[in-house]
Amino acid sequence: MKKIIRLTESDLTRIVKRIIKENDDYKDEEFGQTDKGEEELQDLIEEARDILENECGYDIEEINSMDERDIVECLFEEGHEDLASEIEDLLEQEGF
Repeated sequence: MKKIIRLTESDLTRIVKRIIKENDDYKDEEFGQTDKGEEELQDLIEEARDILENECGYDIEEINSMDERDIVECLFEEGHEDLASEIEDLLEQEGF
């Protein structure tokens, strides 16, 4: 047996607003995945800074004044192509 449900305009408005809000919440969860990429990028940058300081002899103040692209360039120059490429790919992926 089918059941007929009567809805008022305010009921419909509430339902539509709830659906829109749920959709926005879903999009926010998708953006959370991007944050994982940013976290991975920051971890790789920290690893790169450690390599530049401890293995390549860069001064910590010099490293701290570098942006991500400068760090990638130094990694390429010092022969750490794999890490440099990985950071470069993430920079492009994350839109930096």
